[in-house]
Amino acid sequence: METIGLLSPFHGDSSINWDILKEDTTAFFQKWAKEQMIFTAAFSKDSSSDFYTPFDKKKTTGTYAVDTDPNLGYDEPRPGIKLRLRYLGSMGFSGDTTQSMMTLSFLVRGVNDKELVLETGQSFNNRPVVVWMKSN
Repeated sequence: METIGLLSPFHGDSSINWDILKEDTTAFFQKWAKEQMIFTAAFSKDSSSDFYTPFDKKKTTGTYAVDTDPNLGYDEPRPGIKLRLRYLGSMGFSGDTTQSMMTLSFLVRGVNDKELVLETGQSFNNRPVVVWMKSN
């Protein structure tokens, strides 16, 4: 992952603050951001992928799919292209090692042949979190 950003909290404003790592220097935010940036994914052409997530803190193999299903688990449907990652993992709670099928869903905010910008479904201070990933 290249960096994280926060979307504007205002409805209809799609601007992303990519400077948040420099602006919010609190220990709490910096620790949280560092944990989020652990996420990596290696996509293949056959829908299999290797992931490293902040929840499991280890490499795991799963599948990915791209679709336009508006359901992202929000209160209201969200139109657009979605990236869904499925893998066997844990919820990340301290001491919990129970494995179950996990699905991470992301709203694709931008994509080209070298970069991917995803809205994660998480928020920080009521602002949606966006990640910018680059290919190696």
